[in-house]
Amino acid sequence: MKKLAIVLAIIYFISISGSVVCSKISEDMIDYIKSGNMEKLEQKLQKGTNLDEIYVALCSAVYKENVSAVKTILKYTDVDALSAKGYTPLILAIKVGNEEIVSLLIDAGVDINDKDIFKESTIQTALSGHKYSIALMLIERGADLSIANFAFALVRSEMVKADKDIIEKLVKIAADNTDLDKADNIKTFFGAAVYTKNYRLLDFLNEKYKDINYLNSAFKHSLINSDTKMADYIYQKGGIIGDEENVLGIIYLLDNCDTDTIKHVVDNYDKSDDKIALGVIDRAILTKRLEVAEYVLKKGIYVNKLNNIEGDSPIFTAIRIGDADAVKLLLDYSVPVNVTNMNGKDVFEALEETKNTVDWFDFGNKKKLDDIYKMLKNDQ
Repeated sequence: MKKLAIVLAIIYFISISGSVVCSKISEDMIDYIKSGNMEKLEQKLQKGTNLDEIYVALCSAVYKENVSAVKTILKYTDVDALSAKGYTPLILAIKVGNEEIVSLLIDAGVDINDKDIFKESTIQTALSGHKYSIALMLIERGADLSIANFAFALVRSEMVKADKDIIEKLVKIAADNTDLDKADNIKTFFGAAVYTKNYRLLDFLNEKYKDINYLNSAFKHSLINSDTKMADYIYQKGGIIGDEENVLGIIYLLDNCDTDTIKHVVDNYDKSDDKIALGVIDRAILTKRLEVAEYVLKKGIYVNKLNNIEGDSPIFTAIRIGDADAVKLLLDYSVPVNVTNMNGKDVFEALEETKNTVDWFDFGNKKKLDDIYKMLKNDQ
């Protein structure tokens, strides 16, 4: 079963050719690779194999990160013939993340500018997979920068542990080889600087792209990263939160940041835009963080203007999720109930719709909805 699992795991990478068949010879070689029996693997190779069998074995060795097996197979491999048939395991090696194997394959003559089935270059494959040292190695080994399509995958958990110096080198290379009209790509350069806490790189990018303001995007990422020091730095340089993108960035905080970070946002950046505060309140209710909603309400938001970013008052959000505590909080701060939602429903009609979604035996939620009804009635 484990042997089959290995074969299935590499099917994705060899599916570009319908002629690839996992023969008995391939299965034997996979066994030898798995067990580390290089002597038998070499004997099998010496007896002769076809390109399909070589490719399956090579992919298996790459997938298992068996460097000795890769070296052994390459001794008996016509790399040019493999490449001519569209068989190149370099993409798999990059995805696996083994630098030594990537280097071995390049030394053997595989096409360093190979693309995967989605037409991603080797450099972009490395960046997308957070294999930053491999991306830099590919560049240093001569990969074509003109087809790289530089864009960093801004996954916070991956970026914060990346090597700061490698990221800086990559971003500067990317900036020098990316057209100015590729705004989405350029935003990822700023994001990479933020997540690696590289102020020098941020200043470099801000100067390079001084004719276009990318600081708003950088500011959003600083908030997502719970980095209030970086956020303050960007804010002082002109990064703001008044555009839709950064409204969403602040709302994202509610799922990922501690309350102190959110309070810092409200205290320092929410000077005039009620829409931002409304979005925070609405999202706080949805994520059951009522202490955040209350903090914003205490700041003196104009409750008569309460409309969340979708066009409804947060009172409808609280009703929709059946949160009696949230309804009570909003009523305590005089949030109006004589309002209608985007569908023209008043609070009681909205409450009735919520009741219709509750199972007859769900007595706990039924009681909460009854409590909401009483509160709304008493507030009229």
